[in-house]
Amino acid sequence: MSYRLPPVNSPLRDLFSMSNLVVMLSPENRSKLPTFRDALRRAPDAIKQLGAASLSQVVIKADGSICLYHFGPRGGRRKLWKFTD
Repeated sequence: MSYRLPPVNSPLRDLFSMSNLVVMLSPENRSKLPTFRDALRRAPDAIKQLGAASLSQVVIKADGSICLYHFGPRGGRRKLWKFTD
């Protein structure tokens, strides 16, 4: 399976480590990715624990697509990138 990556000069590249992404997207680890719903539910607590303003996370959606999402502390979310077609 091939994945679309943000352009090299994109600020989205700063939101994830390429080496970690390669490991996460390997066939044996893909099933360990958090689902979108799980990430959405856990994001507010994770943001509080980290003392961060927001959280970006790679998730797998119900349709099988793998996306990078930005989560806010009050439940807001925005898709930043879709790695799969």
